[in-house]
Amino acid sequence: MKMELQVDKVKVIVYALILIFFVGFLIFIRNDCFLYQETIVRVTDVKETRISNEQDLGQEFTQEITGVILNGEYKGKIATYTNARDDSGAFDMNIKAGDELFVSLDKTHNISGVSDFKRDFYIALISEILILSLVILGRKKGLRTLITLLLNVLIFYVILFLRGKGVSVLLLYSIASILFIVLTLLIISGRNLKTVCAILSSILSLIITMVIAFSVLKIYKQSICFELMPFAIRMPDYQDVFYAGILIGGLGAIMEIAIAVSSAIQELMTKKPDITVKELRTSGGNIATDMMGALINVLLFTFMVGTIPMLTLAMANGLPIGLALSYFSKLEIIRSLVGAIGIVLTVPITLYVTIFIQKKGGYK
Repeated sequence: MKMELQVDKVKVIVYALILIFFVGFLIFIRNDCFLYQETIVRVTDVKETRISNEQDLGQEFTQEITGVILNGEYKGKIATYTNARDDSGAFDMNIKAGDELFVSLDKTHNISGVSDFKRDFYIALISEILILSLVILGRKKGLRTLITLLLNVLIFYVILFLRGKGVSVLLLYSIASILFIVLTLLIISGRNLKTVCAILSSILSLIITMVIAFSVLKIYKQSICFELMPFAIRMPDYQDVFYAGILIGGLGAIMEIAIAVSSAIQELMTKKPDITVKELRTSGGNIATDMMGALINVLLFTFMVGTIPMLTLAMANGLPIGLALSYFSKLEIIRSLVGAIGIVLTVPITLYVTIFIQKKGGYK
């Protein structure tokens, strides 16, 4: 009993220290303006005036901004700025009291231009909520997930660096996909037979999915996407970018299906050593099909969410829905469909790979 109380006290102390650290980190981020070379202003007052008629479709406003400079040579001084905005917010900023802005100053230390909002505090807050959720709710698994997340971000950074050196984007993401699969599954699930099965199944499913993607897009003869036309001159291998998007897009769902099916098969074989291969296929398939629907929809939503603003703006300006989808969503739809095929193919591939390897590992 005393030992349990001591363990509980240690946990409380550890959680309290983590909480203190996170709160302290947020306070530091809130006051880290001295780290930036660009001038930062905290808005203290905003006076807004409508300059358009009330019956106009798009309302226009001017904002008289007053703020205090938080860093640099003029720290502590008051600065003013006149900001123009409209209802759409597409090309301007709706500034409010309490906002922190990256600005440029004129010779009288007044604001001559606003480049962006300072958002690092909110990014840090969301990151801390994610970390706390993973560690508190997921415990060791959550900590492993956090480690894989950091490693994957690092891999993405290396990819961008090498891409800047002129390395093929498709080659980079092909290698990165294998690294994502191996590192993620090894760290989260550990070194065991089910992880080996999941890794092999994921890689095999990904290869087959990419073969399908190449075939479909070659037959479809897709031209460059409308909204990417301004970048085509400087990106001669733009089609490889779309292939890389397909490659990475369905990776998480494929790994999820693979490890779930592999774990289920291993659990069934452990609990019932005399289970037949037919029963394994049936039970594993039932488990996988329960996940497939949700994962395919998640994949669709993930791909389509980026096109919602453009579709909404296009239709608001009278563009027919068919033409709007053709301009802004056709490649996303193809990505979603190919990714969904990858998810579906992962089920039988994982079933047969897992049963085969488990049998080689001693299953009778």
